Amino acid sequence: MKVSVVQCNCGNPIPHRKLEIEDGRQSPGFSNIRRGKEILNGALKTGLQQTAEETTATIAELNACGLSEDELTGDELIEAIASGLMQYELNQRQLMVATGVSGGSLFIQEAEKVLNRLKFLERQQPAG
Repeated sequence: MKVSVVQCNCGNPIPHRKLEIEDGRQSPGFSNIRRGKEILNGALKTGLQQTAEETTATIAELNACGLSEDELTGDELIEAIASGLMQYELNQRQLMVATGVSGGSLFIQEAEKVLNRLKFLERQQPAG
């Protein structure tokens, strides 16, 4: 069964993906490649049917999905969140950071650092 790596559009400011089976079912979100592979292995152990070629293709897709290999921490995490949020309008960025705090994926201290980094990145953008 084909499994694809898809972006999650839930509003969580931490860059993450989901695995999607061709029948439309999706895995929980994951923010690093290692966790995506763990989810895939768990699905295979609990009955997901894939050929060796399909599994190889899914792993290649995971490796190329743009996430880090392991969990980001500290400044790397702050930079990844802020950079990812720059594609949205200012009011959406603030809402997404607030959603991260209320949803438990960001601590208040991390959210403050993300907002400060966003202010810095905004000043770096050309006017217009």
